Amino acid sequence: MCSSDLIGGGPGLMLPLEAVNTMQVYAGGAPAAFGLASGGITAVQTRAGADRFRMSLDSAFPRLLYTDTGIGGVAYWDPNLGLGGPLLRGRVTVAESASVRYDRNAYTTLAGDDHNLFKALLSWTQVDATLNDAQRLRVSMSADPRRTDHAGITAFTPSAAAPRLDQGGWSGAVSHTIAAGHAFIEWRASVFHSEANVSRNGSRPYVVSHQLASGAFFDARNRAATRSGAGARVTWAPRASHQVTAGVDADHARSEEHTSELQSLAYLVCRLLLEKK
Repeated sequence: MCSSDLIGGGPGLMLPLEAVNTMQVYAGGAPAAFGLASGGITAVQTRAGADRFRMSLDSAFPRLLYTDTGIGGVAYWDPNLGLGGPLLRGRVTVAESASVRYDRNAYTTLAGDDHNLFKALLSWTQVDATLNDAQRLRVSMSADPRRTDHAGITAFTPSAAAPRLDQGGWSGAVSHTIAAGHAFIEWRASVFHSEANVSRNGSRPYVVSHQLASGAFFDARNRAATRSGAGARVTWAPRASHQVTAGVDADHARSEEHTSELQSLAYLVCRLLLEKK
């Protein structure tokens, strides 16, 4: 499944740590199975369930925030949970991974010390089924909502003038493999949806002065993108030293954006004109 973000151009799907089994990075010259990739590729093999139940938990203890007066709360917390086991022994297994992230980022602005909060919940569920001796079925689902309460803080933009940023999305995929003699046949389908929403933090006019920005951020944007795809691949080994692979992929991508900045821009222009006078 291709999970590149159509909105920001970077990685779109955020996986919990416990969901990753192996990872391989291709800086250039990626195999043909990855299609017409023009840059680097990170290929991730997710962890499947097994006939024995397993559970893992790490990073369970948070890093505390220390201030001049003592402990001021939690500075960083990133617990990771992994579960796996049989649903139907010998036939169907499930693997579930989840990660919660809480990150308090400190900044220094012209108005003084400041901070924002980043919160995220990453979830991955995978079900593997053995239909018979020659056929395997895999279904996976994921979700990764993320929120920054004050995004884009700088020395001249304190948290009171920074907007809220909500990101993340969800995905679903299914694959079916068949072993037939010397041939191996695989077909797959997937859908990946991502969003990025910028929200104003009030209705006050946004003021840009020579020192500090103040008021509610002037822009509100809602961006969404959906990528769906399907493909098939056949691998044939006529001899022990020869292997032939052929496949086809089809993808469809759609993105949209909604903005509500006109009224806010009017406030901004009027305030700038008044200050100029």
